Amino acid sequence: RGVVPRRIDQRVTLMDVYPTVLELFGVSHADVATSESLVSLLLGQDPVLTRPILGEGRLRRSLVHGDLNVIVDLRRKTAEAFDLAADPLELDSFYDRDPTRAAPLLSALDRFFEQRGYHEGGYVPVYKP
Repeated sequence: RGVVPRRIDQRVTLMDVYPTVLELFGVSHADVATSESLVSLLLGQDPVLTRPILGEGRLRRSLVHGDLNVIVDLRRKTAEAFDLAADPLELDSFYDRDPTRAAPLLSALDRFFEQRGYHEGGYVPVYKP
């Protein structure tokens, strides 16, 4: 299909694999809201990807949107925020200095997991130290 190896600078996620495979097989992926097909990247184009990148694991959640990344540690009840353009290695969290800058992303992260998280039967994630 004209796919050639190349390096891309856009942030992608494993969640993007699902709509990418669907598109490669000609199956609609319009109902996938938290990921985007990467077929255009595979074909050498440079589309602007607009979806946020979400992550969850070990009672930590993160949301990357544009150049901002917020990370919430549910066990420690802490938050960090990074400007990936200015601090790509995430060494200096600006959250304590400017929490209002991170507030929209933190709010979006909370809403996402409130709406899509598993809540049935009073489920509480288990943490094992």
